[in-house]
Amino acid sequence: MSPSTPKSTNPTNVYVSRGLTLVEIILGLVVGALLVFSAFVSFQHVFVKTREHAELAALKSVVREAQALLAISGAERWDTQAGLDAVLGALEDWPPAQAAGVVGVFADNSGIAVIEVDAWPEVSELTFSRSLNTLLMVVPLDDGACVVTAPPHTGTIQGGCVTNLDGIGENTPAEAVTNQQISGISIESHNITEPEPPATTEPESSTTTTEPEPEPEPDLGFWAQIAVGIAHSCALTTDGDAYCWGNGSSGQLGSTNNNKSTPTTVSGNHSFVGLAAGTTHSCGITTDGDTYCWGNGTSGQLGNGNITNQTTPVKVSGNHKFQSVTAGASHSCALTATGDAYCWGFNGSGQLGNGNTTRQTTPVKVSGNHSFKEIAAGNYHSCALTIDGDTYCWGQNDNGQLGNRNTTNQTTPVKVSGNHSFVSISAGAHHSCALTTDGDTYCWGQNDNGQLGNGNTTRRISPTKVIGNHSFKEIAAGDYHSCALTATGDAYCWGAGSNGRLGNGNTTQQTTPVKVSGNHKFRSVSADNSHSCALTATGDAYCWGDGSNGRLGNGNTAEQLTPVKVVEP
Repeated sequence: MSPSTPKSTNPTNVYVSRGLTLVEIILGLVVGALLVFSAFVSFQHVFVKTREHAELAALKSVVREAQALLAISGAERWDTQAGLDAVLGALEDWPPAQAAGVVGVFADNSGIAVIEVDAWPEVSELTFSRSLNTLLMVVPLDDGACVVTAPPHTGTIQGGCVTNLDGIGENTPAEAVTNQQISGISIESHNITEPEPPATTEPESSTTTTEPEPEPEPDLGFWAQIAVGIAHSCALTTDGDAYCWGNGSSGQLGSTNNNKSTPTTVSGNHSFVGLAAGTTHSCGITTDGDTYCWGNGTSGQLGNGNITNQTTPVKVSGNHKFQSVTAGASHSCALTATGDAYCWGFNGSGQLGNGNTTRQTTPVKVSGNHSFKEIAAGNYHSCALTIDGDTYCWGQNDNGQLGNRNTTNQTTPVKVSGNHSFVSISAGAHHSCALTTDGDTYCWGQNDNGQLGNGNTTRRISPTKVIGNHSFKEIAAGDYHSCALTATGDAYCWGAGSNGRLGNGNTTQQTTPVKVSGNHKFRSVSADNSHSCALTATGDAYCWGDGSNGRLGNGNTAEQLTPVKVVEP
């Protein structure tokens, strides 16, 4: 409320005894103009401060909404396509053209705060606490925005920049700090505060108002990631602990040679940020960027320089710091922070991509100067996406699984046919699938069980679109079936239906996508030979299909035609 002016009860008439001189009139006009200008500047300052405060508050609200949206959409990492799209979609009208400086949004388990800074902080200033999917900063640019996110554990910053709000651009502009190894300390050291509200001359109100309590981070539950091998499964908890179950005959469970029908801890006390399950071996990446593998090593797929099976994790040779890993039938591949691809293990079909067919017991670099952002290993072939959205495959091609319009094996990467811009890829036993920026799904290769999802069982040597109007956000190619998730968390599968691996309540082959039974809302899915698994938005794990060896993790070995919950250890 504005201050009021007292009124006199006895009005008084005032008379001017003489006229004003010209000098007095001019002085009066000058003084009046100065007063008006001063009032305007003061008012403009208050208006600008008020506008800036409102804009920052609006941004804070937008980021909270994006945080909730990501939890619902099930983005495992905020640097995924879905995660960036959600944040950037919410920030489409931010910032206004006249906004100055850089607006930062910092968050940890205690809440979210908004600040304005003059320039991008130095790497040493970007520190964060261990927390789940923590959004560190949203940086508005003139033509887009940068989103910098932390993975579930202290150690690595992941960056993603968008310059046109239509898709992910390159991850290394000057404004982005990407994949820097830094120590994790409490974010409170930044002494983050909200902008001060504009000063006014209004009297203090007798009522004290307080800022609403910050919304807590979404609880992502017990499991953070799940990976399916041919007869075993592995999963990662939100605390970084790895568990495996199912067939353990080659040591692929990481602790025993015995079968386990419920999750058993992987030995070694490692804290992992990512897992991969191959045919009879498994691999994981720790918070330090080290890679460990365990299980069948007879083809060198463990990468430790020998061909011996290992029942506990052994470190992959070399000083490479990998950020993602994938496992095939008897080979493994991984990506560095700079997008270099390395593979090791069996190479009879050229699946290591290094120009020959010689087995390698330690990582060798994939040929070419490609900078990859995602890699997937099939049985005897591999595929990867570049940061520009181009897709390359190499290795066995007897069914056209390389997608380059022929069936000749390739020992170095060859580009997949078509002008598709893919954002995610998965390699199955003898087929491959990928997602476009629009959520369309394409598959190619072997199709004898309808695993390409195009309505028939004819092999395709170039990408063919999966039938239906589904907009998928994640794809998983198994041996003879495929599964995918929609943006709303519904799971669909297609291909061979034996053992109930499609999860729709029967064992019938399907050449187009069918919905997995139940009202579960999943955030990730994985598929292999005869079973499938998925994680819900709340961190519960479900599996379905062949239950032999205990691979479904529900405590028995019975076949399941619909999803059953994995036992939490």
